[in-house]
Amino acid sequence: SLTSLLKSWSQFAETNNIAWWIAHGEMIGWFWNAQLLPWDLDLDIQVSTYQLMNLIQFNQTVIDGRFLVDVNPYLLRRGAIGFNGMPSQNVIDARVVDTITGHFMDITGLSRTTTARWVSCKSPHNYFLNDVLPLHETMLDGIKVWRPHAPITLMEQEYGGHVLTSDYFEWTDNDIVYPFYWNATENKWIHVPSTINEGI
Repeated sequence: SLTSLLKSWSQFAETNNIAWWIAHGEMIGWFWNAQLLPWDLDLDIQVSTYQLMNLIQFNQTVIDGRFLVDVNPYLLRRGAIGFNGMPSQNVIDARVVDTITGHFMDITGLSRTTTARWVSCKSPHNYFLNDVLPLHETMLDGIKVWRPHAPITLMEQEYGGHVLTSDYFEWTDNDIVYPFYWNATENKWIHVPSTINEGI
């Protein structure tokens, strides 16, 4: 499960002094109830490019006999333009893959840009460094993780303010809509059967 993957990574990173933090969907889940989003199929974390270099030594390491660390051989090529001058889809710097389920955690590195105090990944997402650092220890799904210094600012910048207030979300897979609503009483996202018969 994604929880098992996150737990193993958290312990592995702590043992090997790898600084990292949650990003994207994991940050949204942390905001709402400190749980992984029920519709998420993967994990997203970020590290500095310095930590990416440190991660190379663990390439092809299998964590806990199950989770494979796979480092992109082109991680030093920063930017979203490929060798042919066209936009590149190769923007993930490393991945930890569950060899049993196929689920994975994407790892993207942030490097300094030409603008002072700004950093960027290859997607590119751009961040004001003071919004990222210093990192803060917190919990997600009962697992110790790290979050950026200003998560609200970063989520509003990436998704818009509605991601922090909207109590309804539609996740789409193969043209099938899976609606979720926020149940404040139970403090969790609840899946509501869609108008399309799922599984047919």
